Amino acid sequence: MVLVSLSDDEIREAILFAEKISKHIVDRKDLHNRDGLERFINILTGEIAEKMVLRWFADNNKYAQSAIDKDADTPDSGHDIWLRDLKNNPIQASVKSSISVLKNSSQDILNTFTLASKPSELKEINIQVYFWLDPFTKPRISVPSLRGAGIFAWASKEDFVENSFSSYPGEKRLAPNSKLCSLRPMATLLGSVT
Repeated sequence: MVLVSLSDDEIREAILFAEKISKHIVDRKDLHNRDGLERFINILTGEIAEKMVLRWFADNNKYAQSAIDKDADTPDSGHDIWLRDLKNNPIQASVKSSISVLKNSSQDILNTFTLASKPSELKEINIQVYFWLDPFTKPRISVPSLRGAGIFAWASKEDFVENSFSSYPGEKRLAPNSKLCSLRPMATLLGSVT
């Protein structure tokens, strides 16, 4: 897992983008019903997760650019950032964000959860960010916070074969069978991109 700091300006920018984007989000048919607050929090954690990943690549002197037109009035294309492979070819990458309430240690998250993606959402590179809540720490983490957030793992599209997915409890969609601990550590991605 990788911890990343963002500046207050980066957080404010993510809030502004989330507010703009929330007007144009169309929930998937296989997703549970969300009210406006839940949708906004999901969008905001997604924006923060994207900024965390972009910051991590920048801090490691690697190319990474947002693929989303934050001023568009249509839903995005389904991938979040552009990377470049070792031959300088563009690579589509997806950044997935999730929130954990009951699991708040990095090992618990790695051993319990999977990449938050269904087969049709997989891109060439797929990165998982988790926010965890911990009401028992001092100060407690009762809402998503960078103190309780990390970039956990990544996988290439080729890491998933046809039988890599099964039904996701409570929703009409498929989810990966592999836990995050069996995906690739973030440090290994640095050797695959420029």
